Order: sequence, then structure tokens, then C-alpha cells
Amino acid sequence: MAENKASGPQISQTVLYTITPGTAYTPFVTAVDATTGLVRLTTFPPGGTVVDRQSVSYDGTGTVANTWRYPDIQTGI
Repeated sequence: MAENKASGPQISQTVLYTITPGTAYTPFVTAVDATTGLVRLTTFPPGGTVVDRQSVSYDGTGTVANTWRYPDIQTGI
């Protein structure tokens, strides 16, 4: 069961950022462009430094690199 997406991405919401297909990090949404729908994310890669990702587009499949998606609320992935 997917998270309710009716209100769109919200600032400070936790989502999944697909760095490469099969590899995702858990970032926070730090800004939303209401015109384009693109978001800015702050990611916390394991063992890495905090990274600010600009103009990230949505992809609900988790198979497109450098995109974000909602986590499944039952599995968290």
C-alpha cells in the first residue's frame, strides 16, 4: 500500500532517492517548486557526507536514476 500522494511532496517529508536502480537513500524534501513539481532533497548516503540534490523529478517505480519516490508505508521501501 503506497503513501497518500494527494497533497504532493511536502517540505520535511521523508522520501526515497534512487541514486541508481536498486540503490536508494532516505532524504528529506527541503523545497518544492510549485510550478515544475521538482523537489530539492537533502540526502544522507551511508558512510558519506550530506548532499543537497537540486531539481529532482518524481519516479514512482524506483528504477530511474536520480529521481525520488514515496516509500511503501508497509515495507518502508
